[in-house]
Amino acid sequence: MTWGKDFMFQAGDDDTPRASVMLKAQQVGADFDVTYLPAGFLKQAVSWQEPEFTVPVYDSGEYEGKPKQMYIVRDDTNEVVGQHSSKYPKRDAYHHNFQVLENAFPNSCENVQIWDNGGLCLVTQRIGDEVELPMGDEVVQYVYSVMSLNGTKRTMTIPKASRVSCTNALGLTLAIISSKATRNHDARISFQAEVFEKSEIQLDALVRMAKVFTSKNFTDQEFTRLVDNLLEVPDKDASTRAVNTYQRTRNSMFTTWRKECQEYGDQNMWLAYNAVQGAEQHRVNANFKSEDDKGYEAGQKKSIFNALEGGTPLADSCEKYLRAELDAPEKALV
Repeated sequence: MTWGKDFMFQAGDDDTPRASVMLKAQQVGADFDVTYLPAGFLKQAVSWQEPEFTVPVYDSGEYEGKPKQMYIVRDDTNEVVGQHSSKYPKRDAYHHNFQVLENAFPNSCENVQIWDNGGLCLVTQRIGDEVELPMGDEVVQYVYSVMSLNGTKRTMTIPKASRVSCTNALGLTLAIISSKATRNHDARISFQAEVFEKSEIQLDALVRMAKVFTSKNFTDQEFTRLVDNLLEVPDKDASTRAVNTYQRTRNSMFTTWRKECQEYGDQNMWLAYNAVQGAEQHRVNANFKSEDDKGYEAGQKKSIFNALEGGTPLADSCEKYLRAELDAPEKALV
């Protein structure tokens, strides 16, 4: 597993180094090659015989005589990074995916991350300049591209705006562009370039929402009502774990709210939304793990993919709640 200090969502400034996807991949060891080998098992008929490596094969049809399963093995480390049916198309690891993304957004890559010995990969590309919001807040548009050799994630490209000040990957995901790893996978992934147009629409909607939310004052009492609306108080029969999760979630929201208000010297709906969104992304979805805690890396991985794939129910409910509080109709924001 390869990590770095820039592991979380990249919402840096203009000094954040960007380069080609291939260079960033090389820096973290994600540019490896793979070999496909027949998958089997050791079979021992009787105790005094040497175990025999057996490879199950198809006994009829188009794949007759071919192994039913194949190991995907890294050439550099000899580690198995995936196992698939022989019907699964053979790929050149991530090389083609990297080239497609580089062609779409040249020299825009800020980060490449891998997990599971290289079985899962995430490419982060910055595709726009910083957009200034009221109060001096800033957001920037990113494209996150997910790919896997172990089958744990579908191939997908996701446009997300990130807040510069706190690396919150903000909501309003309008499109997850995906393609399954089928025979024409390499051809189909090329359509991901269309994400650029969709990301522009998304960013425009987010900026308009931020401007409206920023114009609406939001007091401590109102934030307390918001949190009470989002979180269900555990009943008397709830488990200790449920009670602890409730308390930690609630405390995280209030801690983040106070930090937001102190940093910007204001109290408004935009800061309330980001307090909830930030607490959920960085604390709740990360299993409340700090950097020195056991399980920190697993928590951060969960946090990333929850944010990318829409696993942020608290932030989603918060946005709906705040929209309902506005005098303007919801359609005025999007």
